[in-house]
Amino acid sequence: MQKYVIIEGLDRCGKDTQIGLLQRRYFPEVWQVFHYSKVPFIEKNHHKEYSELLYSDMFNMMVDSLGNERNLIFNRSHLGEAVYAPLYRDYDGDYVFEIEENWLKKTKGLLSERIFMITLVNEPSILIARDDGEGFSKNENDIKVEKERFERAHWKSSIKNKILINCGTQSIEDIHQIIYTFIETANLPIL
Repeated sequence: MQKYVIIEGLDRCGKDTQIGLLQRRYFPEVWQVFHYSKVPFIEKNHHKEYSELLYSDMFNMMVDSLGNERNLIFNRSHLGEAVYAPLYRDYDGDYVFEIEENWLKKTKGLLSERIFMITLVNEPSILIARDDGEGFSKNENDIKVEKERFERAHWKSSIKNKILINCGTQSIEDIHQIIYTFIETANLPIL
């Protein structure tokens, strides 16, 4: 079955690593990867306008590819806007849930069955130890707030097939196995 995998979560939780492992695991199937990162605008009205279009296009891309057996992976997604907009751009990012809901309704469940959302979080102290200078947050308290907001956004999402993984001190391979099993057994109740 055609799959759309969203890997979302805190900086330094291993999103890129897990995406690479999924691509290798599913080889020779082609998995196209789209990376959503910092939006190139400083003014918040431009940022929001751009993000609204970007995330609507993300869902539209899924709809346009329905039935052609293309598997898509999204490295970050609309959830990040719900987390980072109120923290760093001074506006409410929850509008992304309306975008999500509208696209899920438009496809009458066809899209919903194929989206697998994985949200990776970890403890602030572990992430501070991995700091590479590229993340938004620079201290444990800020990371704690981001973690709470990612958890909130994850559970607020209407996406049916979703799993929240607190990476803790689990190995990369163990986390990969959890993700792979989740994707392959999506007909089972979600944890």
